[in-house]
Amino acid sequence: MRLLFYNHAPEISGAERSLLALAAHARGAGHDVTLCVPPGPLADATTDAAIPCAAVTPLVLGRTRHPLVLARYLMSAATPVTDLARVVRAVRPDIVHANSIRSGLVAAAALRLTRPRPRLVVHARDALRGGVPDGAVAGILNHDADAVIAISRHVAWCMGSTHKTRVLHNAVDPDRYRRDEGAGQALRQRLGIPGEAPLLAVAAQLSPWKGQLDALEAFALLRASRPDAHLIVAGAVKFTGKHCRYDNLRYYDALVARAERPDLRGYAHLVGDLDDVAALYSAATLLVVPSWAEPFGRVVVEAMAAGCAVLATRAGGIPEIVTHGVDGWLTPPRDPAALARALALLLNDRALRARLALHGRATVQERFALSDYMETLEAVWDCVYGGQVTTTPTIAPQREVSASLTRENRAAS
Repeated sequence: MRLLFYNHAPEISGAERSLLALAAHARGAGHDVTLCVPPGPLADATTDAAIPCAAVTPLVLGRTRHPLVLARYLMSAATPVTDLARVVRAVRPDIVHANSIRSGLVAAAALRLTRPRPRLVVHARDALRGGVPDGAVAGILNHDADAVIAISRHVAWCMGSTHKTRVLHNAVDPDRYRRDEGAGQALRQRLGIPGEAPLLAVAAQLSPWKGQLDALEAFALLRASRPDAHLIVAGAVKFTGKHCRYDNLRYYDALVARAERPDLRGYAHLVGDLDDVAALYSAATLLVVPSWAEPFGRVVVEAMAAGCAVLATRAGGIPEIVTHGVDGWLTPPRDPAALARALALLLNDRALRARLALHGRATVQERFALSDYMETLEAVWDCVYGGQVTTTPTIAPQREVSASLTRENRAAS
């Protein structure tokens, strides 16, 4: 099968890491794979992975209620649409797999300009927030796509789930994140963190909705009882400009200023993007995911695969991953005081952390294995390629029941 994967943005974040893994496995399964992405870090990564890549103009499309600004956004979107249509005519794929909601909008428009029209699969990795504009977006994608893959039930609900929608949680290769004590200790030494000090880690792009400032405030409260603890904030600003919902550069400045205040100076470490995020999970006593909203939460699964205990907010798709008190710990979003209490609880209970980490790794192997993920995705592609829209659930009922019973048994142990 000839597959064309399209991503509208050049930066690499969680969605793009999932795309790279997906494309690599599709190619390994014998498919003819091409990635269509704007020049930048993602295109460079496809070159490193020896995956054929076609360059297109990035999409700049923000949220606005101003009609003139909206008109400018729509006019600027014409170039990415025509670029993608040109690539589709050249590659002649059987299926165009759009890697986000915005990518899906571009693909839907581009495929109206191409004949013969390939099938369209939209991978919904963002949660729409409601209102007339988002309702229009959902309507276009649900009409034009041959299948919509939602990375969580939360995302599917926000999209307005139809008979074309399949919920397919992101998956990881557990071996890629296997715990490496040597790499973890090397990271601690490089940052000047004592080998036995409690170490909290946050790993995400820098943006207010990821909650890093909440983590810093919670950490400040924690240090009253655990002055030996350290916090690493890993990640960088990925998206900037007037089209972005948040001023992420200003947010970065606020994070730096907070980390440099006397109560945190020398103990809160803003380290930027890390080449080896698995080393961070190996170094950390606890991974903290303080997001206000999270379509899925890939770092949760990565850390669980590494055998690192996870403390996350009860936001978006995260509760679909974590069973509270069994394979992770959940706390309310946007509540630094509650986060600080949970941090203290987990840092003071080594046995609880070990149990959460053990069950977390088992959860990844049972529910988020890359082999099962690819098998389901292959079935979606086959149905779409054959012109069928299957109503078979993404996860077979018996597997869901089995996973639920397993979690209940762990909770009782």
